[in-house]
Amino acid sequence: AQVNPYGLYNHFKADEYASSYPNVRPITNELMGIIPHAIDANGKTVRHSAIDAIFHPNRNDSLPMFMEKVGVSVLALPYTYLLVWRRENGKAQPGGNFGFKGKNIAGFTFLERPGLEYRDGKLYYKVGAQTFSEDEVIAIPGGAKPGELYAGYSPALSACKWATLDGYIGDFQNGFFENNAIPAGVFKVAAATTQEYRDMVSLLKERHSGAGNNNQVSYAHVPIDSQGNQAPAQIEWTPFAQSNKEIDFEPLLKHVDNRLSEAYGVSSIIKAVDSNAKYSNAEVSEAGFAKRAVKPLATRIYSQITHELNRITGGLGVAITYKYEIPAVSDAELVKAKTKTEE
Repeated sequence: AQVNPYGLYNHFKADEYASSYPNVRPITNELMGIIPHAIDANGKTVRHSAIDAIFHPNRNDSLPMFMEKVGVSVLALPYTYLLVWRRENGKAQPGGNFGFKGKNIAGFTFLERPGLEYRDGKLYYKVGAQTFSEDEVIAIPGGAKPGELYAGYSPALSACKWATLDGYIGDFQNGFFENNAIPAGVFKVAAATTQEYRDMVSLLKERHSGAGNNNQVSYAHVPIDSQGNQAPAQIEWTPFAQSNKEIDFEPLLKHVDNRLSEAYGVSSIIKAVDSNAKYSNAEVSEAGFAKRAVKPLATRIYSQITHELNRITGGLGVAITYKYEIPAVSDAELVKAKTKTEE
């Protein structure tokens, strides 16, 4: 029972994540390509069991898949919890003693939506029937929130209202087209008896209720008096909502997209909306994205993993870091070259 029985990433399945996904995807895709390594006090690259565990975290994930999940979780949730496994007699076991400088660290699995409990001065994490202490679990915050600095935060929480609004717009459009692209309204039914009224209403529901009954034909009786003049029809449709063409969604959708982009630091060009892309602004977008979205996330994740492993092992003796190049901007490089020439 390493997976929470209450569901796998229930938060991510909500409409809010569907709206956030275009911003999350490029960040995690970039994060998947960053290769970590361990360095000693002199900055020399060294081998360590913690790095081996990151490269082979568990039986389900490779390094890229593991980092994708870590990135998605950190961007979406206040805290991401990783259960650390130990190697004992050649087998991986959850939690326990990780040995001197963490030499017995074997891997990592996710604790999804665990129950938190303080007991005897320690924090315990409960998932299903299993309980693990803070000495076996590392926590990576998604961000800091003023007023509750250790409560955790994330870009998804900051954009939650706007992502929800984006979902509402999608739901409205789905309902609109499922209803034969007809705005909400009322059928006025003229009938001589209650039973006749019910029969006509039943027929209308049968013809038009539900997405599978779109474009159905209905017939309304128009009485004619003895003089040959038409009386009011028995069925009359009165809409009380705007039609789709009368609602201008573009400004609202653009504002929602801007707010989501601002929360995650991902421009339209990075999200593959490149109709207005030019060589110059594409380079600026790539550099800004790498510097302000990807690199801070990678720093947050790897530095916190180092910190937490130091806490639960008493000191790893190494630091987990990475190399990530910020893409150059041609115009900026040209200015630097000209400046150097002048100097």
